[in-house]
Amino acid sequence: PPLPAREFPLDAQACKQAREQLLERFDINPRNCGLYADLKEGLAPAGIEYYLPLFFAETASLIDYLPADFELLLAPDVLNASELFWRQTTERYEQRRHDIERPVLAPAELYFTPEALRARFNQHHRYQLLGADEAGHSKAASLALTPPFSGAWLDSAGKPGQALIDFLGAYPGKVILAADSAGRRESLKTLFKDAGIEAVMAGDWLEALQNAEPHRLMLTSADLSDGFCVSSPPLTVLTERQLFPERVSQSRRRKSQQKDPEAILRDLNEISIGAPIVHEDHGVGRYQGLISLETGGMPGEFLSIEYAKGDKLYVPVAQLHLVSRYSGTSTEHAPLHSLGGESWDKAKCKAAEKVHDVAAELLEIQAKRMAQDGFALDTERALYDRFAAGFPFEETPDQEQAIHAVLWDM
Repeated sequence: PPLPAREFPLDAQACKQAREQLLERFDINPRNCGLYADLKEGLAPAGIEYYLPLFFAETASLIDYLPADFELLLAPDVLNASELFWRQTTERYEQRRHDIERPVLAPAELYFTPEALRARFNQHHRYQLLGADEAGHSKAASLALTPPFSGAWLDSAGKPGQALIDFLGAYPGKVILAADSAGRRESLKTLFKDAGIEAVMAGDWLEALQNAEPHRLMLTSADLSDGFCVSSPPLTVLTERQLFPERVSQSRRRKSQQKDPEAILRDLNEISIGAPIVHEDHGVGRYQGLISLETGGMPGEFLSIEYAKGDKLYVPVAQLHLVSRYSGTSTEHAPLHSLGGESWDKAKCKAAEKVHDVAAELLEIQAKRMAQDGFALDTERALYDRFAAGFPFEETPDQEQAIHAVLWDM
């Protein structure tokens, strides 16, 4: 089922309650108040989420949805940030609270005060992450973001620096190094092996945590941007991105089916009326804009697509993933299919046949390659890793696949 479009109801009863609350809380003229007029029409004006208390007798926070025994991990300066936010919000409220045409609720009705937030945090067990300066001067820290050593991670040749080697040999606790991927984990093992450091492989984070021993480096793969250290029990987690700070963070999102990014309708403003548009099940039509329709007694917005003979297809906005831009030849020569016709099915079958033919040809080429003898090429892994880390962009999925295929062939 589709997700709800709002965090609050906009039926007649809810809008009536919100209007009554407006009249009760503020000295407004309903004829001059745009918010009141929109609620009377059942509309959701921009910024309506800042009037949530008008719709409910009580409101809840994220904390109210968490289990009673949850633990908190607070980022550095989070409480200072809450105080700064509260000052800025209060100042804006004082500037705008006297506008009778645009009434605003008091900040305390929408947000925790810094004192109330601190009181809620104090009700639960929490860990406080400290910044670089705090970590070096505080013994009360349970966790710190910076590794407990200073010096170069890697030397000029791209191998583990002396400071890192000394730390790994003297640290009394467990040390885990998180690589970006399983393949990168193998590369790091080779890197440390060449430096005379024994690294033990772990299949996942839990295995690394359970099997880590003092004075032994555990290697695993985890999507961590920064490491941290825990004082009791002593544990330090380092990341590949700390070793190679110039390496761009890689997004590991993978989908079974991926559309052309240029074909996804991220914003309906990007396409003009009359432009060709493709529906996965019905083919190429012409975009006619957004319209409001009522189905089952509930209003909703629909994408209007016109096909041959003037037939119309109305697509709910919740099904926009089925619609994409036309990416064939020039838009002037784009086809116009018929609803219920066979031309779109024939076009899809023809495309599938071409894909099958290409796949068969590739399999034949691969079979011939596998039947021939080749020779392996040795690579200096440390030098290659430094070269790869200097790539200033984020690799696309196709680029990553090609890189791994070339390395495998070598």
